[in-house]
Amino acid sequence: MRIGQWILGAALLLLIPLGWLQYGWIGEISDAEFGRRQAGLEASVEQVAKEFDRAVLESLGPVLPRPRGGPPLKAGPPPEDFAARVERWRAGDGPPIVLSVRWSEEEPKQRPDWWVLRAPGGFLEILLNMAYLREHFLPELLQQHFGDRGLERYAFRLVRPEGVVYSTGETEWETSTEVLSVGPPGRRTPWHFEAGQRGGTLKAVVSRARLRNLALSGATIVLLAAALIALALVARRAERLSHLQMEFTAGVTHDLKTPLAVICSAGENLAGGVVKDPAQVQRYGALVRSEGRRLTRMVEQVLSFAGVHTFAREPVDLRKVALAAAESEAGVTVDLPEPLPVMGDEMALQLALRNLVENAVKHGKSGMAVRGWREGNMVMVRVEDEGPGIDDEDLPHLFDPYYRGWRTKQNQVKGFGLGLALVKRIMEGHDGTVEARNGSPTGSMFTVKMPAE
Repeated sequence: MRIGQWILGAALLLLIPLGWLQYGWIGEISDAEFGRRQAGLEASVEQVAKEFDRAVLESLGPVLPRPRGGPPLKAGPPPEDFAARVERWRAGDGPPIVLSVRWSEEEPKQRPDWWVLRAPGGFLEILLNMAYLREHFLPELLQQHFGDRGLERYAFRLVRPEGVVYSTGETEWETSTEVLSVGPPGRRTPWHFEAGQRGGTLKAVVSRARLRNLALSGATIVLLAAALIALALVARRAERLSHLQMEFTAGVTHDLKTPLAVICSAGENLAGGVVKDPAQVQRYGALVRSEGRRLTRMVEQVLSFAGVHTFAREPVDLRKVALAAAESEAGVTVDLPEPLPVMGDEMALQLALRNLVENAVKHGKSGMAVRGWREGNMVMVRVEDEGPGIDDEDLPHLFDPYYRGWRTKQNQVKGFGLGLALVKRIMEGHDGTVEARNGSPTGSMFTVKMPAE
């Protein structure tokens, strides 16, 4: 058993480094999760911005003199077929992202809803269809790249210097990228597409998830520790019960062998004619009867404790039961002035009170008394003595099965630790209680309490 205790102790100590390692692992996992989400969000936002630019430029395909990504645009006169290109663009059936296009040789001032693109020989002023962008194009583009789950998790907005063009909510914007960024540096329209985690920053959301994981991990370690402690307690209790059962077996064997030896010896003397005097024969008969009754009571206690009882419920005068229990032992004072009516099993109650009286006689030696009274709707019977009392360390365990105090073992008092446990079981079966305490200044008192009839 000591080896098992060492193993359990080592397991409990190992939970400390395990908890520390889990704390570090969860931190690393959280940091990796934050980096993954941040990188994924930035990549998706960049992709949305590119799709936005591509859609706008494709809608201007017939007007633009060269595709996006070609060589640097050079200054020069406006293309001779510009008007024809604009007419072809107006006659086309492309997405209505652009409402109007104008040509200017000098760089125009920035106006709301207009995007300026440098072209050979001048500048293109492009009027964007803001209603179409807000109601159709941007919602469909975000749905395509993020889906319902992404739209629930993140908020998005398109902003320009004059204000917000489109927004799906308010949050702390963590990612931003330029849109409509076509043209040489310094000529770009400062529009931005931004995104952020709903309900706080992405870092805060990951931190909350980390705290939840730490709480779950901590709870798991606490449960493991509790399970190990419970296992240690159960193992210790099992060891104690095993020890008590060994003592019980030894005590039962000794206490049963004593009366059986007396009975066998007396029977052999009587059968062999060793005892012929009538007075001696009578004494031998009384001895056999006494030891037989003692043996019967011990067997009865063991069987009563081992059995599963459903106690009868019938009117019983506990005063008469207590008187019968007191009269079975000499030198017991009785103070039972009034009837004590209860509902219960008379035989079981008599066994319980007789056990208490026998216990007082064995341990108290003097001043044994049985007292009874009513207290409200409860009936009380107390068995007391003027003996040495009960040791403090024995009081919490008096009603445990097989328990015998060190004083009992030292004085070699007969018994095997079932009498008081049986009293407790009987009283609980009658909705009652039994309690023990030391007297003042000496002795002990056992009090049973039951509901009155």
